[in-house]
Amino acid sequence: MSAHFELEGDDIPIGGVQRHISRVSAALKERGHEVLWAYPGLHIHRDVVTRIESAVEWADAVVMHDFCSWCAPGKPNLMVFHGWEGVCPPNPPIIRRRQEIARAAGATVAVGAFIPKWYRHEVDEVIWGAADPPASEEAAMEVEPDLAVWVGRLESDTSCLEVIGWAMRQGFRVAVYGDGPLRIPLEALRDSIPGAEAILYGTVPDAARQFSRAAIALPSGFLTLLEAEARGLACFVTAENDLKRDYWLMHPWAPHMINGVNARSDELRFLWSASAAGWAAQQTWGKVADTYLRLLEAQ
Repeated sequence: MSAHFELEGDDIPIGGVQRHISRVSAALKERGHEVLWAYPGLHIHRDVVTRIESAVEWADAVVMHDFCSWCAPGKPNLMVFHGWEGVCPPNPPIIRRRQEIARAAGATVAVGAFIPKWYRHEVDEVIWGAADPPASEEAAMEVEPDLAVWVGRLESDTSCLEVIGWAMRQGFRVAVYGDGPLRIPLEALRDSIPGAEAILYGTVPDAARQFSRAAIALPSGFLTLLEAEARGLACFVTAENDLKRDYWLMHPWAPHMINGVNARSDELRFLWSASAAGWAAQQTWGKVADTYLRLLEAQ
């Protein structure tokens, strides 16, 4: 269950959570499981299922993504906590609600170690998502030494203006894949920086492939961080508050902070990127599916 899926007609058809659900669902199906998607409130998407009235009644186990999907299913269940609400510090009512759900759930997973720290509840497992391996045709892409690539939403919680602006001021051309309410402010920022170049491509399928032609990556979240690291890129981010700083720096292979925190010398970046690539290659959707099954079968 989730508020959004990678479905035509969904009002938010792309993003890390939707990609997570799609890829884990595929991995579960490969293991012989039947997977049904349902929106909260037991509203079944007409393009997914029409033959049953209640997804929860049908299911042997229920996986819920984010606290808005909690439904106390009364059978083996897993709550997956993703992300944050864009407010730091988090609102106390949201913290309490997350804590209540964490206590009631059969098992819990946090995508990122910052979640149990900032929402002050235990989880059974911390994961970091996964990434599809680079496509074979990417090997033929020529790396452009002055190119930085951004993949993600153009919204305030992603710090897109800060990090893309930093890259332009460093002399990088920036290829921007993604869209959002900060598109026009980003264009204005680009036009205010003498000689800056940023091409806004909008939302593009399989945009992570563009990391293969970049010199550096500007990831917007854990998924794009993994996708860039899997391609051996140095990744640069910023954080506008303490929560977002923990979001990045509590990661096993934290990216470079453009404000100088944990900045690495140029000599170390190549070794860091190679090691991060090895770790990222081990973060598969099958591994995430195995975590789901282990936690559900233990109930």
